[in-house]
Amino acid sequence: MTQLLGAFELEAAFNKLPKSLAKSTLRAALKKAAKPVLADAKADVHKASGNLRDSLAIGTQLMKSQTGFQRRVGFPQVFIGARWPQGAHAHLEEFGTVRTPSHPFMRPAWDRNKDEVRDSLGAEIWRQLARAAKRLAKRAAKGTLSKTAREAVGGF
Repeated sequence: MTQLLGAFELEAAFNKLPKSLAKSTLRAALKKAAKPVLADAKADVHKASGNLRDSLAIGTQLMKSQTGFQRRVGFPQVFIGARWPQGAHAHLEEFGTVRTPSHPFMRPAWDRNKDEVRDSLGAEIWRQLARAAKRLAKRAAKGTLSKTAREAVGGF
């Protein structure tokens, strides 16, 4: 069973930031936490698939043809997978076909790294929040905060 500790403090910290800065901060933390999964997936790709290995990446958007499977949520998400067109055959490699055996690389990479991702995500979010707060304070000192940023942090 997984416990979520510090969620209220985290939410309070995000609520003090302008919405766009909060989203970019969370997105950066998610991308950094996903890197071990990407590295393992690249290492696990079947050797005959050089283009597939090179096409694996962490992204924030799906292709239009994939968005039907995505649930709409109000917070940032990241996706780890193959880019098109180099990785267009990734699903065939992962699951196999009638004639070719499967060579899974994404699911095993996730299974090996999901605990590390979960554990590192909290620390990475706080690290990114500290960086965002520093940038915001620097802008406030210069007097270059936008109107929405001033409203979000209480008027400065």
